[in-house]
Amino acid sequence: MHKRFPHIVGLLLVFWGIYVPKTVQAQASTPTTLQRSPGFMGPNALPLSWTQEPAPPKQGRIDLLWEVHRGGGDRTHNPFVFIRVPFAPGKVVMDLTWRPVEWFVTDEQTRIRRGARDSSGFNTSDLWVAFIGKILDAGGRGRGCDLSLHVATKTTAGKNFESARHTNAPGYLFELQGGRVWNAPGRFPDRIVVFARGGLLVWQESLYAQNDAFVWGVRSHVGYKGWQWGGELTGYQGWIGRGDSPVVARIDLRTKGERIQGMVGYQYAFNDLSTHLFRAGLSMPLSSEAMPNTTAKNER
Repeated sequence: MHKRFPHIVGLLLVFWGIYVPKTVQAQASTPTTLQRSPGFMGPNALPLSWTQEPAPPKQGRIDLLWEVHRGGGDRTHNPFVFIRVPFAPGKVVMDLTWRPVEWFVTDEQTRIRRGARDSSGFNTSDLWVAFIGKILDAGGRGRGCDLSLHVATKTTAGKNFESARHTNAPGYLFELQGGRVWNAPGRFPDRIVVFARGGLLVWQESLYAQNDAFVWGVRSHVGYKGWQWGGELTGYQGWIGRGDSPVVARIDLRTKGERIQGMVGYQYAFNDLSTHLFRAGLSMPLSSEAMPNTTAKNER
């Protein structure tokens, strides 16, 4: 027994020197609680809405798209559904935005950094309900400005908080959106729109705290014979300052069509979101009238 004792002590020292430090390091790199901010969750937890035209449109529509998110250690893809219903055409509209389900895969480093339970799987996503009301109306004459109030809330339909996919808490958006529209029939382009947004995004950060973020965005798009090309820069700045300040640049294209229009878009995130977002799908007006010159980009 005395001859084996030094060998046993040596083995214990080797175990202590190799295994224990690695265990402590792994525990130190894993957050004790999940953080409700876009930089530490999936791309659909607190997404940036698409800045929309400054006046509510007269027609409704349904958008059906497929979205693919890549970068930042996260790969996610999901369907996207947007339904616009005019309550008072040209004055008040209601928007429903929903990603019914998402499939995701994250690398191990991202899972540990987020404190997530799973590195792959699928789950349902949140439903956003929004109302847009006109405050000022320039009538598309290029004189004066259109101004609207945008109020939105998200439900807690999004699941899998344990894997850092959704916040499992409500959120609210209050903002003003304003800009100008120039119509020039027979010219190229025959329509130019420039507008901006500013407001407040609020969501529950923990049981006893909430995060208040200033939302901003600028967008312009041009149209010609029913086609529309657009570009946008938008983001929000949270007061906590921990993964809550995403900034993105976007480009998109909408084709002409009275009954069905094609849509494609790309988003590049500079921080706090998956780097790349690709989206494509169809848009269907809810009236017999053509919508190429009155559609509003409110995809969320």
